[in-house]
Amino acid sequence: METECSTEFIKEGLAKIYTDTEALSFYNPIQEFNRDLTVLLLKTFTKIREEQKQQQMEIDNPTNKIKLKIKQNNEGIKILDALSASGLRAIRFALEIENIELIVANDFSEQAVKTIKRNLELNGLINENKIKINFSDAMQDNFEE
Repeated sequence: METECSTEFIKEGLAKIYTDTEALSFYNPIQEFNRDLTVLLLKTFTKIREEQKQQQMEIDNPTNKIKLKIKQNNEGIKILDALSASGLRAIRFALEIENIELIVANDFSEQAVKTIKRNLELNGLINENKIKINFSDAMQDNFEE
């Protein structure tokens, strides 16, 4: 994918992030290819997953296709972006991938969490319930239970 730069923001995929000094400290342009691949992989995964659900529902109950569509829309995938930094990866997931129930954009830096919030606002995602911003040590949270 092509990255578009301006004096105000960087655009990568469908997402934009601010380019001020604080925000740029959390942006890693070298990882753009990795983010592109991850988006492509998740698009493919969710498409295959939905096709498998469709096939299973048709086998289980071939006359109940309307309920299937309603059920599919309520069963999205959940994603943890453990070291979210600018929130770019989480924002791209929210904007570019269908059938996502929740993305947790986590970081253990207070400044990163503020940057994630600003970038969610820039992309019109702050009031949607698709991305949850979390200020925490991801390793510690993964081992607690």
